[in-house]
Amino acid sequence: MTPTRLLSTTKHILQCLGTSLCDHGLPLPTATFKNELELLRLMMEERSTPEEIERMNREWKKNLEAFTVEQKHAFNTICDSVFNVRGKMFFINAPGGTGKTFLETTILSRICSENKYTLAVASSGIVALLLPKGITAHLRFKIPINIFDITTLYVVPKSPMNVVQE
Repeated sequence: MTPTRLLSTTKHILQCLGTSLCDHGLPLPTATFKNELELLRLMMEERSTPEEIERMNREWKKNLEAFTVEQKHAFNTICDSVFNVRGKMFFINAPGGTGKTFLETTILSRICSENKYTLAVASSGIVALLLPKGITAHLRFKIPINIFDITTLYVVPKSPMNVVQE
């Protein structure tokens, strides 16, 4: 066991006991180890089996035939960015029922069929449920959303939301 790993393990044990490494005159583990460990855990969660890879390969090819012109353009643009390591971010926005989930699921299948890692992230739990291995953004990226027993939503009087509420 490396010193960093030993320190990291000891740190967690001591935290459970209500104390810390500093309390015992020990140095903190390097941040690199923690980040590498988190990345490894994430990669293990997102890894696809050979059977899943084969299924996804069939799925994206079949779905491609049903795409609209706009979906095909988005699919090609996003996949080109992924496979040519262009490092771009994309936001898919369209009215309900226009095939956003179908497009995203197909993109995820295409990327996973090449045994690459993907993170299916959505803004709501309902959408996350529709995506393969989907998860909400606030959970995946640890975005703090503090809700308490006394948390309320303030609706401005005479606003459109107030009319809906009445």
